[in-house]
Amino acid sequence: MAHSNEPVLRVGLDASWVAPHVIYQGEQPVAGVVYDAIEQIAKNVQLKVKWQVLPRKRLMQMLDQHQTDMVCHLHPKWLSREYPPERWSGLFMRQESVFIQPPNRPVKPLVLAEVDHLVLGTIFGYQYPALDDYFKHGNIQRLDSPRLDVLLKQTRNGKLPLSVANRLSVEAFNRTLPVNQRLTITQTLDTQETLCLLADKPGLPVAQIKQAIEQLHSSKQLEAIIDQYTR
Repeated sequence: MAHSNEPVLRVGLDASWVAPHVIYQGEQPVAGVVYDAIEQIAKNVQLKVKWQVLPRKRLMQMLDQHQTDMVCHLHPKWLSREYPPERWSGLFMRQESVFIQPPNRPVKPLVLAEVDHLVLGTIFGYQYPALDDYFKHGNIQRLDSPRLDVLLKQTRNGKLPLSVANRLSVEAFNRTLPVNQRLTITQTLDTQETLCLLADKPGLPVAQIKQAIEQLHSSKQLEAIIDQYTR
């Protein structure tokens, strides 16, 4: 925890994230890909992180009210309002969204253009731009889980016959299970380049923070962090 006289970067964490993105001890984040990457960003600009763990909608309210300085692992299309381009960083991470189904069931390739009345496990409050038209026209019906960990468990036990989730989390979840109980990844939905969104707060070193985020990639810092949790 940062002391009051140390320069602080207040960072919002989406409360729905699970391993390997964020790992908790009790309610306190202590590790994970997103956690370590943001700690590295702060280190690159010589700031101490103050973590704020909240639901995504509340995080955006905090950012708009200047109560949070930065929220990462976002995409403009995931949000209900637009923010000026200068508020966004460059690439933070790449996220691959995949379709998953319960273990030991036949895999049938999903042709989105042909689906009709498909029930799909999703996460409450999350946006899926690649599926928007199918939701709008009723081809796919959302069945929301409150958090990603709940969605993964409900898919594994068959309550959700088909769901969409990010590959890193699915693979981390599967590594905790015997092979015959693991979720089946059937195909990729899309891959998004996620960014960080910065507050328009006077005094926030925006240029330096953006440069520190670029350094994650130019110095292969993020690659090393991901390797720690996936190998």
